[in-house]
Amino acid sequence: MAVAVPDGDPRRARAPEPLFNLRFEPSAAFDQFTPISDGQRFLVPRPLRLGGADTAPVHVLVNWSETLPSSATP
Repeated sequence: MAVAVPDGDPRRARAPEPLFNLRFEPSAAFDQFTPISDGQRFLVPRPLRLGGADTAPVHVLVNWSETLPSSATP
């Protein structure tokens, strides 16, 4: 929700309005979104659509330290 506060005077605060539509079931969890440090954007999780066009494979590299040159290992 967003509230307009004319001239920074909280006594003149307007009615709250939705800031954005998350398009999925709200919950009581406080971690549904995270403001980015620039204060201009939000990181919002979205449900994964299995089999959809926006699914991408996840690659996991195990034993990655073995791929380093021997001089770089501790």
